[in-house]
Amino acid sequence: MLIAYDCNQSRLNLTSISLVTTPSCLDESRNVTVTKERVTITQTTLFRTVKYRRCLITAHNSAFRCGKMIDTAHQNSIFSDIIQVSEEECNDIIHKGRYRYSLGGNTVDITINHQLTMTAFVSRGYIRQGSCEPGTPFTRDGVFYDRPVVNTELHIRYSEGEGLVDLEENVVRIEGKSCNFQSGKCFDADLGYVFWEIPKPDCSGEDPKSLIYEGNAELVLEGNGNRYIQVTHSGYDFQILIRNETLYLCGILTWHTEHPRLYVTFLNKDQPSLNLRYPVKSQEVSMLNYINSKIVYSFRHVRESVINLFNTFKQDRCKTHNRITENLMTLATTSPKEFAYAYGGPGYTATTRGEVVYLAQCNPVLVSPDLSRVDCYSEMPVKIGNRSMFMAPRSRILIPVGTKLECLLDMMPKCNIAGKWYHTTTHGLMQSPSPRTISPEPIDYEFEPLTGISEGGLYSSEIIEKYQKAVVAPAVQDVITARVVASVSGDSKLPEGYSFAIGFDKSDFNIIEEKVGSFWTQWSTKLKDSGSWFGAVLLGFALYRSLICMISFFFHFSALVWYVFFFLCVSRCIRRLSCGYGHRRKGP
Repeated sequence: MLIAYDCNQSRLNLTSISLVTTPSCLDESRNVTVTKERVTITQTTLFRTVKYRRCLITAHNSAFRCGKMIDTAHQNSIFSDIIQVSEEECNDIIHKGRYRYSLGGNTVDITINHQLTMTAFVSRGYIRQGSCEPGTPFTRDGVFYDRPVVNTELHIRYSEGEGLVDLEENVVRIEGKSCNFQSGKCFDADLGYVFWEIPKPDCSGEDPKSLIYEGNAELVLEGNGNRYIQVTHSGYDFQILIRNETLYLCGILTWHTEHPRLYVTFLNKDQPSLNLRYPVKSQEVSMLNYINSKIVYSFRHVRESVINLFNTFKQDRCKTHNRITENLMTLATTSPKEFAYAYGGPGYTATTRGEVVYLAQCNPVLVSPDLSRVDCYSEMPVKIGNRSMFMAPRSRILIPVGTKLECLLDMMPKCNIAGKWYHTTTHGLMQSPSPRTISPEPIDYEFEPLTGISEGGLYSSEIIEKYQKAVVAPAVQDVITARVVASVSGDSKLPEGYSFAIGFDKSDFNIIEEKVGSFWTQWSTKLKDSGSWFGAVLLGFALYRSLICMISFFFHFSALVWYVFFFLCVSRCIRRLSCGYGHRRKGP
C-alpha cells in the first residue's frame, strides 16, 4: 500500500500567503551607553568578625478532639514545629526579653529570663474549669484536625556572639555552620534563625585598607539595565557589575557591587575625595586577583563577543530567509504547484489569486498500484477503492488523467518509495537502480600546525636564553659581584662562562688605549725618529770608508799587480820543482 493525497474531499486546510511582503530584519544590537565618571572604589578587609544574633523557637504540640460528650485523641496527635522568627522578634527576645506567640486565634505574651526558656499553654482552643472549647480546625501533613484543642510547650533559645567572615568566599562561619554572608541572615536547624549586619568601610579609618582606587572610569550602561564600572589601573583592565543595593559612605551614596567587599562611589568633578585614612597600594589590592582568578572581565568579553556574533548571524539568516522567500514568491506566480511542493512538501497544492497564494493541504489516503495499465505514464497508475487514478510525481496528489510516455527500457518512469526506487510493471512494482543525487561540493579544511612548536614552543632558544638570564640575573648579582672582587684581588678566578672582556665594547677598548697606550706611543715615535738619525750617520760613515778604500786601491794598484805576478811566479816554480822531483824517483 502507498500513501497518496486526495484533494477532492470537502475539508481542506487552506492558508493564504502574501506574495509581496517579507518580515523586517531588525538590528538587535545591544544598546550600550558609555560615559566617563569620577569614581572611588573601596573595600573591606579579607577576613573580619561580625556580631550575630540567633533565635531558635521550637513548639512541641499535643492535640486532642474536644467532643460534645467525650474528648478523644486525634491521629498523629503529637507533633513539633520550628517557629519562624523575624529579625525584629529576635531583637525583642534578646534585648527586651519578650516574645508574642500567635496561633489559631490565641495570642500569648511570653517573658524570657534565660537563654533557654520553656513555657506551656493552650495554643488552640480553650480549657476552662475542666471543660474544653475547640479551636479553629486545621490540616497538617494530610491529617484533618476537627474541633481541636492543642497544648503547646515552647522552647526558646537565643545567643549572641561573633562570627568569622571570609569575604573572598562570601561566607560567614557561626558556631561551626556556614552561611551566605551577603544575605545578612540564614536558617539552620541547630542554630535557628541567625542575623548579622554587613560591615562597610567608613570615614573613621577603622579599616586601614579601605581605599582601592580613585580616579576616572567608564560607566557602561546596557539596554537590559545592567551597569558596569570599567577601570584601567596599573596596566590592568577590570570590570565590576554594580548592584542596585546602596549605602552611605562618608555621607555619599555608594553602590554595592557583585563582589561583597567592593563598593563604588560616584563623585562630582569638584567634589573632594573621601576622608579615608590610608589608601591601598597596588600590590595590596586583592581586587585584581579576584578579577583575574575568576576571569570576570574575560568571561564578559567573550560573552559580549558571542552575543554580537549571534546577532550578526541572526541578521544574516533573516536576510537570507527573505531572499529565499522572494524566490518562492516568484515561483508561486509562475508555477503554483511547484511552490506548494517547495513550501509544504508532498500533499500540498496552491493557486494564485492577485497578490496572494492560497496553499491547500490535501488529505492522505491509502492507494495500491494499478497493474491493469500496460502503458507508461509520467504519473504512477494507482487504485483507490474501485477508482483508477494517477499519483502525481513529487506532490503525490491524485489526479484523474496521466501523461502517457513512450516505454523505453533504459528510461522507465521511477518513483521513490520509502527511500528506494521502483517502476511499474504488469507484475507489480519492480525495484530499480537509484539515480544520482545532486549534492554540493564537499567542504574540507586543513589545519597547518606551527613548525617547531614541539621543540621550542612559541619562542626560539635564543629568546628563551635571554629570558632566563633576565630572570636569574637579580638572584646571581650579589654572587657575581663577590666573585669579581675576589678575582681582582687574586684570591680566585671568575666562574666558567664569565669574562671581564664580555663587559667591554669597542668604545671601552678605545678609551683604554687612549689612556694607557699614549706613553708607549710617544716613546715608540721618539725611538723611531732616533733610529732614523742613527741610520743616516752610519750610512754616511760607510760611504766615507768606501771612498777611502777606492782611493787607496787606485794608489796601490801597480804594487798590487807586482804582488800578484810574484805570487803566480812562485807558485809556478814550486809546481815545476815538485814535478822534476817526481821524475827522478821513477828513473833507474
